[in-house]
Parts: sequence; C-alpha cells; structure tokens
Amino acid sequence: MVAIFDSRVITKRYGRLFTDSLPACTRRDGPLASLPALAAKWIDGK
Repeated sequence: MVAIFDSRVITKRYGRLFTDSLPACTRRDGPLASLPALAAKWIDGK
C-alpha cells in the first residue's frame, strides 16, 4: 500500500505523469480520515 498525501498528484499534470508511471494498481481517493479503515480492509483481503 502506498499513501500519497499531496493533492497535486490529482490536480497537476505532473501528478498524472507520476501516477501513470506506477505499476497497475487499485486507486482510492478520499479523505484522510477514511485511510485506516481502507488500509485494514486491504490488509485483510476484503
């Protein structure tokens, strides 16, 4: 799991270039408060 806390990844052109350079993966955008639950769900394989 990789968490990126910089909104420029979704708001700037170079952010798109960065995310496009990553290996294929599932992406989730959302509030920081939801990260612990999403991480736990991912770790549990659900």
